[in-house]
Amino acid sequence: MRQASKFKRLFIPLFIVITVGIVLAVSAFYTVKHVENQDIAAKFGLDAQNRINAIKREIAINVEAIQSLRSFYLSSEEVTREEFIEFTRPQILDHPSIQALEWIPRIPDSKRRTYERAAQNELYPNFQITQLDSQGKIEAAVMREEYFPVHFVEPYIGNEVALGFDIASNPTMLEALKKSRNRGKIIASARISLLQEQEEQSSFIVSVPIYRKHQLLETVEDRNENLDGFVIGVFRIGKIVEHALSYFDPSGIKFDVFDESTHSDKQLLYSYLPRLYSRIKDNENNNGLIFKQIINVADRKWSIIAKPTSAYFISIKHWHALSASIGIMIIASFIAFHLKHNADFVSKLSDEITERKKHEREHKRLLGELKRKNKELEQILYITSHDLRSPLVNVQGFSKELDISLSELMSSLNEIDIPLNLKKEITQITNDDIPESLDFIKKSISRMEQLLAGLLKLSRTERIELNLEVIDMNEIMSEIKSNHEFRLKEAGVNTEVSELPQCTGDRTLIYQVFSNILDNAIKYLDQKRSGVIKVFGYKERKHSVYCVEDNGIGIASDYQDKIFDIFHQLEPGKVEGQGLGLTIVRKIISRHGGKVWVESELGSGTKFFVSIPS
Repeated sequence: MRQASKFKRLFIPLFIVITVGIVLAVSAFYTVKHVENQDIAAKFGLDAQNRINAIKREIAINVEAIQSLRSFYLSSEEVTREEFIEFTRPQILDHPSIQALEWIPRIPDSKRRTYERAAQNELYPNFQITQLDSQGKIEAAVMREEYFPVHFVEPYIGNEVALGFDIASNPTMLEALKKSRNRGKIIASARISLLQEQEEQSSFIVSVPIYRKHQLLETVEDRNENLDGFVIGVFRIGKIVEHALSYFDPSGIKFDVFDESTHSDKQLLYSYLPRLYSRIKDNENNNGLIFKQIINVADRKWSIIAKPTSAYFISIKHWHALSASIGIMIIASFIAFHLKHNADFVSKLSDEITERKKHEREHKRLLGELKRKNKELEQILYITSHDLRSPLVNVQGFSKELDISLSELMSSLNEIDIPLNLKKEITQITNDDIPESLDFIKKSISRMEQLLAGLLKLSRTERIELNLEVIDMNEIMSEIKSNHEFRLKEAGVNTEVSELPQCTGDRTLIYQVFSNILDNAIKYLDQKRSGVIKVFGYKERKHSVYCVEDNGIGIASDYQDKIFDIFHQLEPGKVEGQGLGLTIVRKIISRHGGKVWVESELGSGTKFFVSIPS
């Protein structure tokens, strides 16, 4: 009886503790799982919205380039091929999603032969207006009332086949041109396939009409009669989406882009499959999560639908629910077997484990937050420099138009009979005040262009992928010295380069580092004595250390920590530059796992040291 009573006293508490533990474990599993699913849905909505916003911003930036080209045409009397290339080439470099920028003149059939002969003399001997035949091959365009051939195209390489192609021969593009001409606004076309495509890809054009200057454009008939041609941008949809999403980490989200403005059912333009998609077998199970948004693209409605793939759930999969249930079971078992003797110990151990996990999670969260903030700062720097460039081009274009208008006004004043005192007062304004203001505007635009160019260069330095290789620094310094030879001779500088050790890095970026440092040494030479620049190096453990020494004006100790700051200059206004050279040097060397520092004494010269892994 005593043994049975003792068994009951031990078994009943053990049974109660295990039973309660199982109930709590199951309840915790489903409760935590429900909370996790809510968190995943909220996170997916935020991730999808951020990426769709990036796609919208990329489209807007590219469409703004077309508006800038339109402003350029409006401010010019006539645009030559050289001027077209000079204006559009920076746009192409700054907007990698653009396939081509084109000028499309309007050519009546009566002027076709004259136009083709002129184009052959100006451009290429075999130039002719072309179209596609029924087999999809290039042929001479059939006779029609008017033609819209590609006259200028940039970049030319890769788009050669488009030169002379009659846009009017393609019904989809012709529809967009007519709509743009009649409304006098920027219009996007439906989906098209480009002549230069080697494989099936969805593309579209964005066109804006250019009319004859100083003409009434109130009616459709007015716009049709005074049409000169079109400025056109050609875009690959996939290129736009992929470039917009390249700033984000692979997330496992699939995007489908549809054109809602087609006459038939909505048309699929592009499907974006994340990089993780190809490595993980997907069963298209998105747990019912879908995010859709309608966007406006130059008067067309596109819808973007985001769906998570299994790769997305794997990348954010939580084990909290299972961990919670297992943890509760472990704790319950532990309590059951050590209830009488180890209650305080179990409580203390559980608290310690919980606190340690909390610190680990907080540490991981802070690291992830820091990485995300750095990426956001790089993206803000890149996007800001792009967004500021387009309105600056507009200001530049209209300042030129003001110049032309001022000349016309001055010419008209000479022909009008007005009182002498009034004419003298107006002449003062037109000859002195307005030109002085325009000159100030142009200088400000030039300075702003330099700053934006510097910001773009700094942004590209952050984003470019390193191509590491063993570098012969003697060869690098020989090339740099050769490229600066004219300036070195002009300044009478004696350059001494010792034998240099090898290092490991990106050849192009390392070249830029030492070119910037040598450029600074030349800029800040002391005009009171002959310039001497010495370059030497040595090995220090696993690093190669290089020194560029000059006998220039030197740097005061108070400024030696500031010279690597963005836009900082020792002598603003006296020396050319934007104050970005050493900032870029520091960022490049930091990305290589090295360091850069300066030793200098005012009036005696400067030593720049660069340490790079060997």
